This record gives sequence, C-alpha cells and structure tokens, in this order.
Amino acid sequence: MKKMICVGLAVVLLALCALPAFAEDVGSMQISTQSDQAAYEISIPADTVIPWEAPEQALGEVTASKLQLAYDHVVRVTVDSQNAFNLVNDADATKTIGYTLSGADAMVFAPGAIDTVYPLSVAVSEDQWAQAAAGRHADVLTFTAEYVAA
Repeated sequence: MKKMICVGLAVVLLALCALPAFAEDVGSMQISTQSDQAAYEISIPADTVIPWEAPEQALGEVTASKLQLAYDHVVRVTVDSQNAFNLVNDADATKTIGYTLSGADAMVFAPGAIDTVYPLSVAVSEDQWAQAAAGRHADVLTFTAEYVAA
C-alpha cells in the first residue's frame, strides 16, 4: 500500500511539473537613437618628398574613417596650394618648379561611403625639371572639408 501511495504521489508531482506556462503580452518598447549633428573624420596624406627629376610621384590617399552624415548631405574636400602649384626654392622665391596635382578634382564623401578613396599624385614636366635651380623647393597644400547639401 505504501508503494502504491508513493507511486501515486510521484505521478501527481510529474503532472504538476508538466503544466504549461502561458505568456501574456504586457506591452512593447521602442529602441532608437538620434544625432542632430553630423560627424566625420577625413585623413589626408603626410608630408612627402618628391625625388629630383621624377616625372610623377604618389602623395598618398584622402580617405574617411567616419561618415555620420544626413542622407541629403556630403563632405566635399578641396585642396589649395600656397604657391599656386609651384615648388618654390627656399633660397630664391623667384625660382620655382611648376607641377600638377592629380586626383583632387572632385573629392566628395557621401553618407556611409567609408570605402571611398581618392589617391593623389604630383606630376612635374621635363621642361620644369630642366629649368629648376639647385636647392630645396617646397609648397604647402591645404585641405578643406565642408559639410554641404548634396
């Protein structure tokens, strides 16, 4: 008899453990984020030495590592030369070497376009090298990034 009561209690306990649990919808929540200000980070090439009499020299790349922009805006990057795209002799500012900058024509970064790369290079003609005075020549390129409507 004791065995029957033990078996009966075991069956009742198993039945109680198998009761289904019913879930009730108690509400919902929304997860969101917002930024009212654009954020971007643009990288420009480091200082570069051009080998003497080199017809062309890569300067590096203009890239973006962060582009949190409004969908209807872009970051436009422009380049200005301190010496009108001339390398100026340190000892005599009248002695210059003219050059052309390639790749800086239309640098535009759109929202999320992190993979966009603009390689820059400098070209110096044989005529410019032929008339170049000895000594160090330099120019400074200034990069400006503007957040503008697309």
